[in-house]
Amino acid sequence: MADDDAGGYYEEKPLMFFGRDVSKIPCFRNSFLYGLTSGLFGGLGYFMFTSKIPQSYRFGATTYLAVTIGYWLQCRYAYITNKQEIDRIQAALLRRIEIEGTALEAELLNDDDEDS
Repeated sequence: MADDDAGGYYEEKPLMFFGRDVSKIPCFRNSFLYGLTSGLFGGLGYFMFTSKIPQSYRFGATTYLAVTIGYWLQCRYAYITNKQEIDRIQAALLRRIEIEGTALEAELLNDDDEDS
């Protein structure tokens, strides 16, 4: 069998687009799948109601583009804001590690106790 010759493992080749692995791009998979299914069902629904093939094709393609771009923008915005929040938390943790055990830490703790 062919699988036994390969050691029992299936090596998946990455889909490359302009030198980038598409599976590594955040939000690409979901936006493509949502756009594809909405365009397919939008075009089929339009065809079922109107029976006009060229217009239903255009409607499906337009729906595909609108949903793909819309979901991509929304997902990337959420991804970027989440990444910025993680970077901010990591920087705060690094600052906390740097001042731990120093006189500055005792000074900050005393200021917090006086405010309470």
